[in-house]
Amino acid sequence: MINKKDMTKMGINKFTTEEIEELKQNPYVKRVSSSSITYTKEFKELFVLKHSEGQLPHQIFSDAGFDITVLKQRRINTASHRWREKAKQGESLEDLR
Repeated sequence: MINKKDMTKMGINKFTTEEIEELKQNPYVKRVSSSSITYTKEFKELFVLKHSEGQLPHQIFSDAGFDITVLKQRRINTASHRWREKAKQGESLEDLR
């Protein structure tokens, strides 16, 4: 069995029940589980716009009501990179999951 310390070492950032409930309250969250979060298309578009205006990823998330200590920098960076690449390629930011 894997404990929380081991998950951190492997790069897995699981959300607690309390964190999930907090994230569900954010209007920019489409859905959330212990291991993943799906953001709304509106937030992704807002993120890309604000980033193109020079705002830093963690600031955009924070201004949108996210607790960046819950999301962690790696999750923010991964989402940021993915959305900026999709926007650059002219791809939709709609999540089809």
